[in-house]
Amino acid sequence: MLCPQAHTHVTHVDLPSDPDDSTMPPPLQPMPATTKKFTPEIDAALYDELVTVSKQNGQSQRYVLEQALSFYLHNVVPSQHLVRPDVMSAFEQSVAANRELLERLAK
Repeated sequence: MLCPQAHTHVTHVDLPSDPDDSTMPPPLQPMPATTKKFTPEIDAALYDELVTVSKQNGQSQRYVLEQALSFYLHNVVPSQHLVRPDVMSAFEQSVAANRELLERLAK
């Protein structure tokens, strides 16, 4: 039997993380004290997904958007520079030079 007092709504959970594990996302941050208002135009389907996820999780659209931006800026952007530019250039040249062979192998 559930006690009404036992129900709580959790929007922030600190999980233990290994400080050496760079694959872990940063912990959720509290709402900033200072804000900036902006109104970007985004893909309609992506906006609808944002609204749906926000409602399902009982979170504000602002909170979900801020968490997504934070994750992108702190995890995705830094990882884009993990491959040295000369290595990526050599890879791209190899793919271009062997495109026909790669397409035949894919079939």
